[in-house]
Amino acid sequence: MKIFFQLFMAHLKDMFRDKMVLFWFFLFPVLFVFLYGTIFSSTGNEKFTISLAAPEKSPTVAIFEKMPVFEITYLNQEQALNNIKQGKTDVAVIIQNNGADKEQVFVHYKNDQNSTGTIVAGLIRQVLTEVELAKSGLPRHYQIIERPEDEQTLRMIDYILPGILAMAIMQLGLFGSMQFVTYREKRIIKRLALAPISKVSFLSSEIFLRLIMSLVQGLLILSIGNLVYKVPIQGSPIAIVGIILLGSSVFISLGYLICSFAKTTEAANGLVQAVQFPMMFLSGIFFPLSFLPASMLPVVKAMPLTYLGDSLRQIILGLSGEFNLLTGIIVLVGWLVVTLFLAIHFFRWE
Repeated sequence: MKIFFQLFMAHLKDMFRDKMVLFWFFLFPVLFVFLYGTIFSSTGNEKFTISLAAPEKSPTVAIFEKMPVFEITYLNQEQALNNIKQGKTDVAVIIQNNGADKEQVFVHYKNDQNSTGTIVAGLIRQVLTEVELAKSGLPRHYQIIERPEDEQTLRMIDYILPGILAMAIMQLGLFGSMQFVTYREKRIIKRLALAPISKVSFLSSEIFLRLIMSLVQGLLILSIGNLVYKVPIQGSPIAIVGIILLGSSVFISLGYLICSFAKTTEAANGLVQAVQFPMMFLSGIFFPLSFLPASMLPVVKAMPLTYLGDSLRQIILGLSGEFNLLTGIIVLVGWLVVTLFLAIHFFRWE
């Protein structure tokens, strides 16, 4: 046990000597959290700007003022239309009295793909139609009652944060295993035969370090997400630690399996890149699987990162996922058993 601890500390010191390792395994995921958190941490309460020209005491203006989604700027007709031309407002609303207590509402907007004017025009039409129906006193034949399933509103950063953690676990497992190829290439492993150190102890201490690092990664990423961007952490700490260790074990085993076929560090890096890039962009850790073509789903459903990201999202946020949680865990355990068996079978010390 003493030798195992000394080897663990030696691996730890070796890791801290390489500043690039610290960047890719710790700072890189943290930068991802801040980047996506800054972009996607809004609650989605959109506001639309209206340049409004209307006669005094217009009843329509009073309706607009009660709508919290509208930010109204009161101008004359010419100024309101100029704001549309200059792109300073979503819509320009011109209200004119048509006599007999009737008002005409002209909605001007740019009709292009980057404009929200069509959305605002539709919203205005819907609001005024509802007011008109209410004033007419006509009976309603239909009643729409909204009952959302979940009380919390899922923001984009809430969805992405577990995905960033899954990505970090994958990279730690795959790229961390390349260190062993370096030891083998430099014949460090061969020299162990002359030392009173077990090769198994040497390898197990390195794997143990990777598992500890994955837990530190998880704590760091989830803490920043919760404290800075208010991402809700619903799952129990034991469940979160369990799924992180399971995911780390899968990718550490997969990493050693890949590196078993590489004779040099350059070859190992190429093989790892070929595996990790498709998983990073096709596993649904940054966007729902429904965004992908149906023809790609069989491949996506075969990737371990797909199930790790989905399971992390379910446990951390307490929401339903793309797959049943038990199914995701079973698939990950299956990947662990297969990759561990193959890694042991093809593994070579020298």
